Amino acid sequence: MWVTSLRNDVRAAGERGFTLLELVVVLTIIGLVTAIAAPSVFNTIGSWQRQAQVDALADQLRGLPARARSSGKRIMIDDEAMQAADAPLRLSEGWSLTVPAPWQVNANGVCQGGQVVASDGVRQVAIEAQSPFCEPRLLVQDGQ
Repeated sequence: MWVTSLRNDVRAAGERGFTLLELVVVLTIIGLVTAIAAPSVFNTIGSWQRQAQVDALADQLRGLPARARSSGKRIMIDDEAMQAADAPLRLSEGWSLTVPAPWQVNANGVCQGGQVVASDGVRQVAIEAQSPFCEPRLLVQDGQ
């Protein structure tokens, strides 16, 4: 008992802090936990970003009838229109939109319905705009 209290007194008086070995062990454990968890976190973040783009596209599809009514002009949805500077549908940099078959939203706001395919280079998402209100419906989501 006397030896234990003497060791504690010596350590308390002269040695404060952690040893190099203790620090290396703790940093190694933190590194291992990070290496195991990081890929999952990055995949989750990427999935959230992709879903945000799909949601943004769905919101744009829902808004097409109102845009057509307010402008008094029909809106054509085809590959040529998607490449124009004033494209009716837009996504962030790195995404592309294609239209399998041309469709339109009439000036009175009636949507004829059609399909758009969004791709980020890795995954593709096909969304159908249903007639008469351009209500979006997810058809295919590849790679998940």
